[in-house]
Amino acid sequence: INAEYMGDQNFSETKFTLKWSKEQFLQYLLCDHPKGYTQQQVDGVWEELQERLRTVLSCARTRLGKTADVFELFGADFILTEDLHVWLTELQLGPGLAHMGDPVKGRLIPAMLRESLDIALEVLDRRRKGRSLAQPLDAVDRYIVLVNECAACLN
Repeated sequence: INAEYMGDQNFSETKFTLKWSKEQFLQYLLCDHPKGYTQQQVDGVWEELQERLRTVLSCARTRLGKTADVFELFGADFILTEDLHVWLTELQLGPGLAHMGDPVKGRLIPAMLRESLDIALEVLDRRRKGRSLAQPLDAVDRYIVLVNECAACLN
């Protein structure tokens, strides 16, 4: 993609069309991609993506610590091969939250921050009331809980 668009004088506008929402990406894989992937193949992409993140978090858990009153937001970059293999290329502490002029991030970031705050407040409320963190959180809507191994040890 870079080789195709980097020479384009309108690259600054073009680069935003290369960034898709999850829904747009699924639409492309299922309906518009020349290979015409199946729903099962596309579901496998999300399972593989989540597994890559679980692996990294598992490997880094001693460095991440188990502080009860801390909430962290990470960003991750992936590359997807033609045969739908997922490569995790980067994990960032504190992902870029700027979203002005970027329609995909403009829809994603505000909703993500609202849900992040709701989750953090629910965890704080449960801890104050002595309620278990091992049970599913009511505030989780679009997030996917990948690792909950610390929930039991934080009570």
